[in-house]
Amino acid sequence: MHIAGSMNDWIGEPLTQEDEDSDFWSGQYSFEGAAFVSYKFQHGLDGWETTSDRTATVSGDTTLAWVYFNNEPPSDEETISAEVTLTCVIENNVYDDVRMKAQFNGWTMEPMTNDGEGNWSFTTELLGPASYEWGAVSCTPQSCDPGDGDWLPAYADFPAFVNPTVEILADGSVTGDLSFTVPYLGEIITNTIIFSVDMTEWLDEPGSTGMPLFSVERGDNMQVRGGFNGWSDANPDISLMVREPGTNRYTLPVSVPNYQGATVEYKFYVQHSEQSITHLEGIYGPLPGGWDNSGWEDSPQYGGGNRTFTMTMNNGSVQQLSIAGYYDLPVGAVVPEGETVTLTFTVDMTNAVDDGFVPGDPVSINLKDRWMHFIVGIPHGPDGSHHPSTDNGDGTYSVSVPFNGPVPWHMIYAWEFENSETGLMQEGGGFGFGRSRARYFHQEVEQGCSWTDYTFLLDEWKKDPPLFVEEWDPDNICSGTAFSTTVNYLEGWNLVSLPVAVFDATYSSIYPDAVPGTLYGFFGTYVSETVLENGDGYWLFFDVEGSTDVSGNPVDQSTISLSEGWNLMGSLSSSFESSSIDDPEGIIISGSIYGFEGAYQPTSTLQPGKGYWINASADGQVTLNSGSTARIKPFVDRTADANLIRFNGMPLYFGITIPENELQNYEIPPKPPKGAFDVRFADNMKVAENLGTIEIMNNSDQIVITYDIKDDTDWILADNEEYRLSGSGEIVVNGDIDGFTLNKVQEVPLTYSVSQNYPNPFNPVTSINYEIPKESFVTISVYNLVGQKVTDLVSNLHPAGYHNIMWNSTDVSGKAVSSGVYIYTIQADDFRAVKKMVLMK
Repeated sequence: MHIAGSMNDWIGEPLTQEDEDSDFWSGQYSFEGAAFVSYKFQHGLDGWETTSDRTATVSGDTTLAWVYFNNEPPSDEETISAEVTLTCVIENNVYDDVRMKAQFNGWTMEPMTNDGEGNWSFTTELLGPASYEWGAVSCTPQSCDPGDGDWLPAYADFPAFVNPTVEILADGSVTGDLSFTVPYLGEIITNTIIFSVDMTEWLDEPGSTGMPLFSVERGDNMQVRGGFNGWSDANPDISLMVREPGTNRYTLPVSVPNYQGATVEYKFYVQHSEQSITHLEGIYGPLPGGWDNSGWEDSPQYGGGNRTFTMTMNNGSVQQLSIAGYYDLPVGAVVPEGETVTLTFTVDMTNAVDDGFVPGDPVSINLKDRWMHFIVGIPHGPDGSHHPSTDNGDGTYSVSVPFNGPVPWHMIYAWEFENSETGLMQEGGGFGFGRSRARYFHQEVEQGCSWTDYTFLLDEWKKDPPLFVEEWDPDNICSGTAFSTTVNYLEGWNLVSLPVAVFDATYSSIYPDAVPGTLYGFFGTYVSETVLENGDGYWLFFDVEGSTDVSGNPVDQSTISLSEGWNLMGSLSSSFESSSIDDPEGIIISGSIYGFEGAYQPTSTLQPGKGYWINASADGQVTLNSGSTARIKPFVDRTADANLIRFNGMPLYFGITIPENELQNYEIPPKPPKGAFDVRFADNMKVAENLGTIEIMNNSDQIVITYDIKDDTDWILADNEEYRLSGSGEIVVNGDIDGFTLNKVQEVPLTYSVSQNYPNPFNPVTSINYEIPKESFVTISVYNLVGQKVTDLVSNLHPAGYHNIMWNSTDVSGKAVSSGVYIYTIQADDFRAVKKMVLMK
């Protein structure tokens, strides 16, 4: 026999047998001054008593009264044996494997036998007089082999927390629930369930202000465990969660078989590495009860019980569960390290009289959160910590408990009392909703939202679960400690971001007036999203111009991962200069930060709630900082002396030479979503030297073109018409134009020539440049590969000079042609040339 308790850090130590044949075992411990002790006996190191923790208050030399292991005294009744057959009837025989678990075999799995009709049975010898709880599970190899499955009594008529019970009477007869029936609930379906958990408030890394428990660097991992995987990590494919890059969020899609409408239970689990265990024990000491199975969460939303979801969709559907925090801990809901709060609890014990309570019996509160105990340093055992209360003389009992931060805002607990008749009796229990009480304490608004002493509302004793569970509402976190900023947006597409830290970061919560289904991130291509992450940028569409107030904890710094090429990044809670971005590897391409206000604009000041494009020369990380000094090289803009042309206000530059090693500085980000305005040269540049093809995405009835030519040279801007650009001026064209060519007017060419079309391949428009040394009648025609003429692009008299024509991939009747290879020919006087082009839709 062993004993473990607060006096030995809950590490089992051997007791001494009174004599060789004695059933009595004892041990002796010394304490400095008065002490409150909690403890349990063990049959071997793993054989814990199933009772609640035993307690004692010691003020001097004391010999505690003898107790029975598990408080079960020996019986004088004659032991008898009876053969018992237990049966689980499965209507429609829908399960391939059913196994029995019971109190008499330590709740381990044992196979049952199916008669082929869905009657699964198990026969054994049981000793009496005694009663035994039992049940059965349906399972797959993934769930049964690790040791668990889907608990079938839950589908029968048994109330929550009640199991089938069989009893062996003194005369050897057997009574009770020898069988139970699981009704046919329909066909079993398999849905993909996407689990998500946020670990922000549990990170143990520089700058974190929550509960320092979890470290990616040390190799910790997050898991989801439930009946669908045997409540274990035996199969990592359906238990090990994956961190989303650049976030503190872990997700995992799992194929879950069950009935449509069935309730499925699960919990999140932290698996600490050996390195983390060594690190944490070096700071906080040993974990009472050890680290095996220590990572289970006790969700306050469920009163410490298992989380649940419902199979509500048709077979093969995908169910995205709402993101949750481990222990439901939202951002900002932790009393910081160094601060102290005292929490006062009170219970009315009037109802406890029916459960054996006698006024004056010792009453205490049992706090359950193991990680709070461990990090704060509150002595505790596997069942929590016990705090004696004071009798108020009116049937109520109160206890005040001081806490030193970091402390989570939730309290998970139960009340208990003790006397000679009942022993130690505690409320609640089981694994379902309300196994424990759950309440939340809040900051004081009138004191600047500081954490202050807090008194909870009155509890009333309730022996059986579910116990009282306060509504979980992260909005109760005092907004005075948070930051609020107004984000303006235009009608149509906007680049947005998340400028604060919040628990619910779904775009419908942050930007409630946005059009549903229009949030897009960028990972080499646009990807539909539902949740915003700090540091990332997104496209989002609004029907009308407006603004929204975004509130949460301020974010003054954010480290983001960039991929080589273009990336969408976010902003911080206050505006900051792009030069203050910390770029230790020098991967940011100078001049490559763009915002979007109806069109792309180079940006040097980043505003809260806005999103931005940034171009990186290699993969790496950069840190956004507010209020810091310049950290990256300033951009040297070489377009000051360039010719300028604007399309609805968006500028392009031409007529200058950019050094080849600086060309990346003048790239434009990827095109915005359809319906936005954009203009660029065809090679995604905003500068051209002597000629260029201009691509336009237009969302208005007309395009206003303004130009300022500085190089004393004339230029030709052409679509179906040619516009000569000289000096400065304005041109207004119809909004259905999707491109132009821009060419420098040169001296008369010496020979006839025609260029390869650009772009090639193309869709749907391409441009052909040609040169005429003298006035000539010019014909340019397009043919398909079987020699049929598709259309004539040019058929008229041309003056000498440089010319351009565009083909929009339609035939002579204006009908769009199909993808394929086409031939274009030019005939001018005696000059004839033939070239190929490819239309690729």
